Amino acid sequence: MKISYCIPMMNRLFHLKETLQKNILDTNHLDVEFIILNYNSKDKMNEWIFQNFEKELKSERVKLYHTEEPQYFKMAHSKNVVAKWGSGDILVNLDVDNYVTEGFTEWCIEHFKKNSNIVLGSNPPHPRACGKIAITKENFYKLKGYDEGFESWGFDDIDFVRRAKEIGLKHIEIPEEFFMGLHHDNKLRFENYKDAKKLLSLGNELDGNFWKKYKEYSVYDDRKLPITEVNKNGWGECEVKANNWLCEKLILLEQKYGGLVQDVKVPRQGTVPENFPPDRKYFYCQGGDRMKSQHHYYAPIYSKFIEKYIDLDNINVAEVGVLTGSGIAIWGDVFKNGTIYGFDLDLDNYFNNKDTLVQKGAFKNNNVLVYEFDQYKDNIDYLKTINENKFDIVIDDATHLIKPTLNTFDSFLPNLKDSFVYIIEDIPNQFESTVKDLHNQIKDRDSNLNIYYENQFSVITKCFDYKFGE
Repeated sequence: MKISYCIPMMNRLFHLKETLQKNILDTNHLDVEFIILNYNSKDKMNEWIFQNFEKELKSERVKLYHTEEPQYFKMAHSKNVVAKWGSGDILVNLDVDNYVTEGFTEWCIEHFKKNSNIVLGSNPPHPRACGKIAITKENFYKLKGYDEGFESWGFDDIDFVRRAKEIGLKHIEIPEEFFMGLHHDNKLRFENYKDAKKLLSLGNELDGNFWKKYKEYSVYDDRKLPITEVNKNGWGECEVKANNWLCEKLILLEQKYGGLVQDVKVPRQGTVPENFPPDRKYFYCQGGDRMKSQHHYYAPIYSKFIEKYIDLDNINVAEVGVLTGSGIAIWGDVFKNGTIYGFDLDLDNYFNNKDTLVQKGAFKNNNVLVYEFDQYKDNIDYLKTINENKFDIVIDDATHLIKPTLNTFDSFLPNLKDSFVYIIEDIPNQFESTVKDLHNQIKDRDSNLNIYYENQFSVITKCFDYKFGE
């Protein structure tokens, strides 16, 4: 029997830092997952989770979801949104300032094994962990979640237990020993609600005086809708993004190693006429713009195709078009057990920036090698001398022109392993005929190749069963 601990939060990272690690440790031996909903927080909680819980994200013990829609915190709605993503048999709402507490999970499972038609909670809500309620997923859906008519703070938990009992569920009190939470004042409690100013005027602590005033102020005290009237127009609805751990890692690493750089001077490849003006013998390029959503947003596509290689030993990864080196710094971190080969016609920009990358933490795995490379030349034999074991992944982020791109593919093709991923970045889709021509010429090399194209990003491979097409 699996439990999903559902944690909705807005701008409460400081509480998550206190509770999440302990909650994971207290349940390490059990079949549980922590479903965390970033309810449009502005405190960089996603970055913190991905930096500190990569192992748990990879194993899906921790799952992170994100919505950017809400302007204010709505307790009932946020609980419903996060609960929909739980895969467990039992859903436990857990406020971000609450601890699971040691022994609670076992106690909870024991009761549900005896009788699934129960709801666990405290009535009235416990002051140290008022949102801690457990119910089977099946019964949560029967109730249509929390009543989203409770748009402000309070009473949604009481109403939820009331309705659970109305459909025949037995209410069982959670023992005092399983209630543990972080104390904080009402300023923190209410600051993200639409009516925060009015709520704070009622008092700064949840004492008797506050409750008396709150019952006079709140329109929700007597809200007791019949089940048929609750959430008639839907519940837990909003646009939610599932945060893939590798996608976020790629974005964070690109930021770590410098992010966007512009006007980087690089020499033209191929034959350059002697009478060319000096300024036409060079291109001015930009880099560090591949992963973030503000730029190309290739991170989700990369994560789809390279994740299976992450933990393999002796992986060989090549990147053509090193520029200032942020790309090979990223791959050196991602493929810790592999070797990264960086290729560029002119490596001066990389060597000028290498010390900065090292200061930022790059190349600690000592697995990055760089070589000069002219995309207009036949490099088949050259590549064999560099890596006789062939390449698993190749990324062409160099000229973005058809002729040198094809020439580079021809050079690598005999030097690729049977199960390979070959990526070509930045072939503009506004030139549809150009993209199709490139893909057709690649297919002419080997009709068994699959080609995936999205957002100026081409992937050539034989080893994936995705639906391929242009």
